[in-house]
Amino acid sequence: MDPEGGYADPDLGRKAELAAMTAQAKININNLPTKAYLEQTITPTVMKALTEVCEARPDNPLEFVAYYLLKHNPNREVSTEGAFNGHRHPEDKDVENADQSASIDATK
Repeated sequence: MDPEGGYADPDLGRKAELAAMTAQAKININNLPTKAYLEQTITPTVMKALTEVCEARPDNPLEFVAYYLLKHNPNREVSTEGAFNGHRHPEDKDVENADQSASIDATK
């Protein structure tokens, strides 16, 4: 640290100098090295998908993982796009039953 800092109070000068040395500009995630980029963006969701596919043991594991990734994408915008196409995650059974009971209630 600079002993002849421009502050009248040496403690304040040390704190300011420490803050200047430790503060870093935010790095755009797209500028990270490849491994760091993947660890920040892809790995957490993919690892959860692989854990789920190991537990569920579906007949078509690739389709299961693809559906899981689409459904659990942390950057996705919720919309009606990509509506049910015949592939459901085991946790979706409650949603299916709720949809059926809602349509029955609507017809009464």
